[in-house]
Amino acid sequence: MRSYIAGTECGNITKAQWIDDRLIELDSKAVALGSYFEYILTGALPKNKIIPKPEMMASGKDMMAPYRLAHKNAERVKAYFLAMDLEIIHFGKKYTKGRHEGTVDIIARLHGKNIVIDTKYSGLIDDRWSEHGWQWSDIQKKYHGTQAIHYHIVTGLPFYFLVVSSANVEDVKLFHVPVSKEMIAGHIKEGNYLFAELNKLKDIGFIARPEISKCLKCPIREGCEDKHTFPHVEIVDLNIISND
Repeated sequence: MRSYIAGTECGNITKAQWIDDRLIELDSKAVALGSYFEYILTGALPKNKIIPKPEMMASGKDMMAPYRLAHKNAERVKAYFLAMDLEIIHFGKKYTKGRHEGTVDIIARLHGKNIVIDTKYSGLIDDRWSEHGWQWSDIQKKYHGTQAIHYHIVTGLPFYFLVVSSANVEDVKLFHVPVSKEMIAGHIKEGNYLFAELNKLKDIGFIARPEISKCLKCPIREGCEDKHTFPHVEIVDLNIISND
């Protein structure tokens, strides 16, 4: 909803996912690889409840390189957990508090206290520009911070991100994100506003924002009457100067 209101997300995607309740994975290969990593690490199943299988080489005798790396990294993180005396208590457990809910990757015990750990298998540990990166730029604090605050609300536990590189067997980060009362109040206020806006859009309709680069890889491209199949003219107004 943030992206839709900001004008960067297509309304057809927003409607399909949050009104029609269609499970949409915008980067299926990355999602599949992350699901496999998490399954090897904890035994947790993805949302579709299907056991993740590795992509195999043409011979069928060995996994493709990204899956071999994911398997190795999962075993490496297990060894780190042992060294840290970190014990996994639950995985894939759903929590609900009022109208808020969330399914938590890991509930663990660390230094005698229960904590929440959300696992991220990512190639963007050194990226500070994408909102999905892990250098904690302002855009990343806003994006990742939303999840940290939300999961703290539904569990009442300290929140951590475990970020493991999908590109090598060296980079792994464990980030603790402290959450204040002010953050919780702001999250709930924004959540209520965005939920109300979503309900309004059910009645007035969503604005489609097709763009050929996005449409070509859109998961709901088939049957979409608004999709672009060639570049459309965009008007550039030289009278408008941005301060960015």
